[in-house]
Amino acid sequence: MTRGFGEISERYDAPNDLKNEYDNWLIEKTGLLENHFVKLGHALIEKEFYYFLENDINRAIDGEQVRNDFIHETLWDDYSTLNGPCNCLEMLYGLAKRINEIIYDPDNQIDTTQECIFCMLQNLGLLKFDDQYYEQRGGNEAVFRILEIFLERSYDRFGNGGLFPNKNSKKDQRKVEIWYQMAEYINNNFM
Repeated sequence: MTRGFGEISERYDAPNDLKNEYDNWLIEKTGLLENHFVKLGHALIEKEFYYFLENDINRAIDGEQVRNDFIHETLWDDYSTLNGPCNCLEMLYGLAKRINEIIYDPDNQIDTTQECIFCMLQNLGLLKFDDQYYEQRGGNEAVFRILEIFLERSYDRFGNGGLFPNKNSKKDQRKVEIWYQMAEYINNNFM
């Protein structure tokens, strides 16, 4: 029996319950649940985020910090099982929160975190993997191939196949850390 948000349970120390609740919370927070991308969410959770450029460690740290948001919103008293490397969905959510901080308009007070996640998923070519057609379009195997292109930086020099394609960039996007790819993308598309 897993706990809903805010409910008290008699099972405080069940690591699988905690992991399942965290995964479900993350899928809900990212907007994947309400938009029918739950299977994609689980695949993104299953895939570890790794990096080759030294400063991309910051994207992993941002992703791991998402766990603190969960801990503050729930009543679990033992969250020691929420450790280990950052997964791809955590990284996307952590990065989307950073983007929201940059483009947030205090006059409108609109949180764009979920919109940012869907923009990155679109750029990766993952929005065709909704729950209804997930298996028909190749399921986890196809999703993992797309993620490998991103993680291995085997996308083209303009970033097509990555999070932030930029057809006008003079820099080879495969050699630019994610943060600076993002900054250039925001400047070209939102400023």
